[in-house]
Amino acid sequence: GGWGEWTKPTPCSKSCGGGTTTRSRKCDNPAPANGGWNCEGSGTETQKCNSNECPKQPVNGGWGEWTKPTPCSKSCGGGTTTRSRKCDNPAPANGGWNCEGSNTETQKCNTKECPKQPVNGGWGEWTKPTLCSKSCGGGKTTRSRKCDNPAPAHGEKDCEGSDTETRECNAKQCAVDGGFGEWSGFGECSVTCGVGTKTRRRECDQPKPSGGGKTCQGETTQTENCDTQVNCPVDGKWAEWSEWESCDKCCGGGSQRRYRTCDNPPPGPNGKKCQGERIDSRKCNTHSCPDPKNCFFKYTQYTPLDKDGKPIFLDQHQIKCPTSHVLNYIRLQKNEQETMISYGYRCCKTQACANLPKTNDETYNGGGYGKVFNLDHQTVACKNEGLSSLKLDRDMTRWNYKYDCCKLGNQKAELDCYNANSQFLSDMGGSVLSLLNQEISCKCDDYYITDFKMNRNYNGNEDQIRYDFQCCKIKN
Repeated sequence: GGWGEWTKPTPCSKSCGGGTTTRSRKCDNPAPANGGWNCEGSGTETQKCNSNECPKQPVNGGWGEWTKPTPCSKSCGGGTTTRSRKCDNPAPANGGWNCEGSNTETQKCNTKECPKQPVNGGWGEWTKPTLCSKSCGGGKTTRSRKCDNPAPAHGEKDCEGSDTETRECNAKQCAVDGGFGEWSGFGECSVTCGVGTKTRRRECDQPKPSGGGKTCQGETTQTENCDTQVNCPVDGKWAEWSEWESCDKCCGGGSQRRYRTCDNPPPGPNGKKCQGERIDSRKCNTHSCPDPKNCFFKYTQYTPLDKDGKPIFLDQHQIKCPTSHVLNYIRLQKNEQETMISYGYRCCKTQACANLPKTNDETYNGGGYGKVFNLDHQTVACKNEGLSSLKLDRDMTRWNYKYDCCKLGNQKAELDCYNANSQFLSDMGGSVLSLLNQEISCKCDDYYITDFKMNRNYNGNEDQIRYDFQCCKIKN
């Protein structure tokens, strides 16, 4: 025989939670005949279906049986008896409702009046203790109780003992801030002569700080001066050294001094004088001197001295050194009869140099026949080169310096220069005679004039004038 087609599967035996479905077939394709074999295998086939878990259904709770009632709480005078039940028939599940009603039931029992018995009093619970009467230093707290557990009845005894109890509390020491006592008397003076100090004291003991209290605020000592009325011997001490004086020689080995005074402080009565020398000296300008023949004086030609002191003839004076010489000194002078004036000047030989003619850039409209007021507007500036010639030029309305400068040494030559000035003296109302009191003078033969200007004393008496100038030499 041969199997026919399977039938359509039967519906699942369960809609959830796991069921089965079945299909079948017949051995009729063809059916066995004439002693042929039957079909092999089963004519039915079963499979699992709808295996997903079924949703749970809510179950409302139901009460079980009441328990046996408890014995009565009193034998007389009205007591209670209680019975209980459980919500377990069935127990609520899957969100179902709990049982309605109470799970306990209480009833009165033995309500007949009890025969009266003597009752001794019994204490109830202690009350909460009161707050301590002090925050520190030892206070008291109290608690109480009542004789009501039970209260004495039918003539029986009251409770024994006290209905109150008191205890100490906050026994820790209170904080006490310190206070100063009285000042002591002043002690002895710190010195036996002159002015010293004496001291008095006070203690923080009235009262002393205790229990974490604050210490005293303020001074514990006071000091004041005391005069013994006895002069102390004061030893003298030296003041600072003065600046060094100028060297007494320009070359060839000179000396210079500096000084100090014993006045810092000066020695007092019975005090010691300063120890050591008041004067200190040292050698200076030890280099060899230039040949004195290298310098010489010259004079310009005398011109009349104007009776009114006007500088009308100054332009006739030509100050000029020979080649390789520079100016070291310039001064206006007059003859013995005080009727003529001339410039005296000093020329000193130096290294070969070429004259560089220059003219002062400034002119001044002061009047050619005016006064020496105009000269403080004129500047001679060789700027570290030697001044070798000088002439005051004028016309009817203007003054102007013309001069030559001499370049000394090579470009790398190192110079030693200093600034100096003559003394402020009266301009004598602008008279040329005031120039007789002024000079431009370098201190040594190997220094030469590089720059000069007449200046007025604008920081003091403006009627005074002087020369400010610079002198330089070539360092060896």
